[in-house]
Amino acid sequence: MNKLVKPFLFKLLIITWLFEITSGGIYFSFPNKFSLLIMIIPIYFFAVYFLFHNLLFKASEMRQAIFISKYMMFTGLKLFLNIGVLIVIILLNKEFAINNAISFLICFFVFTFFEVQDLLKIINKK
Repeated sequence: MNKLVKPFLFKLLIITWLFEITSGGIYFSFPNKFSLLIMIIPIYFFAVYFLFHNLLFKASEMRQAIFISKYMMFTGLKLFLNIGVLIVIILLNKEFAINNAISFLICFFVFTFFEVQDLLKIINKK
């Protein structure tokens, strides 16, 4: 594993762990308002963002024009993938659709912000 990917993985694990603790507390405090999917959402974001970050890091070693096109492609793929997963979550648990969608969007914004900040650090070092 590359030395620039290890800090990202460590920070990503910490964020995922914090979201897992928070979502577990919310689920067990309000079991009639949230489904168990609220505890799976951070794990999904961990897997997706780690995979795409590794692919983007490999692309950052290439020319800048290639990196920009791959970044845009991966961002579009992540958006479509996340929309698809959100639709499936809503359809699986119609009773908890709004609460699960809100928790999904919170995770999406936090993980996206974190990934962009880390990519900016990598790009600015070059």
